[in-house]
Amino acid sequence: MTEPQQPEQAVQVEVEDALLVAQVTTEILGDIGAVVTALTSRVEATDARVAGFADLDARIAAVEKGGAGGRKHPGPAPSRIDWRSLEPDAAHRAWLWLIKEVGALVDRYGLQEAIPACWYRHGALVEELSALCLSRRVAYDPKSDSHQPLRWHEALAKARTRIEVWDRDTQCLHGRHTDTAAVLAWPGTWRRTATAVARADVRRRVKAAGGKNLEGKEPS
Repeated sequence: MTEPQQPEQAVQVEVEDALLVAQVTTEILGDIGAVVTALTSRVEATDARVAGFADLDARIAAVEKGGAGGRKHPGPAPSRIDWRSLEPDAAHRAWLWLIKEVGALVDRYGLQEAIPACWYRHGALVEELSALCLSRRVAYDPKSDSHQPLRWHEALAKARTRIEVWDRDTQCLHGRHTDTAAVLAWPGTWRRTATAVARADVRRRVKAAGGKNLEGKEPS
């Protein structure tokens, strides 16, 4: 038979058990504290990133509306556009300029049927139209010789052919020319949708750049 514990022994066991429970509890609380600290840091970093995006949206909206701190026009035309390497602020200016130039090009030459209204959703067309619009700027520069505009129109004809060949596979045209419906029009919302796509592109570039805003500073 097991001899009953003496009162002193029972008290000692209870104290040891209490100390063990206290030690385990302290360790658990320490782990919880570390987790809470890490989560707090994550939340603060997320809040800072969201604030940076909000600031970016405000700047884009100001430029579009010509409000405080903004301009009605996208500013000087870029000398060249390499979409794969553009920083967020350069992409922001390039999108505004290209949307304006493509709209003017389509209206001037009646290209509503040749160029899909969703051109801004297709990388190939963004690249083609960027090159075409930049080439036009050079052709009509006062310092260019008088033959440059004609050469640009030749380039326009070639670009139009490439775009039409490209579209045979995608079938993205808003409408097709027929004898009974000779007038085609893009959706009235295309500029707003194009701007939304441009904003998403700039936000992606901001994220890839580490959350920096248009001025190249970490968002506060």
